[in-house]
Amino acid sequence: MITGDLSQRDLVGRRGGLADVEKILGRVDDVAFSHLERADVVRHALVGRIVEAYDTYDDVREKRVRDRKESR
Repeated sequence: MITGDLSQRDLVGRRGGLADVEKILGRVDDVAFSHLERADVVRHALVGRIVEAYDTYDDVREKRVRDRKESR
């Protein structure tokens, strides 16, 4: 069993290792992947607010990159 969060990665502009694992092992017999949603994970309220802040930051940053590319 491997657990992780696809949204957590330290390589900017590249998928994380967990995404690579799913791509590589996704067709291997007896290997399965379960994807949980936010509602499936119980966190302390503060941790939830921190995760939301990072998600918002990432969304804004990605929008700026898209806007720059479109303005070229």
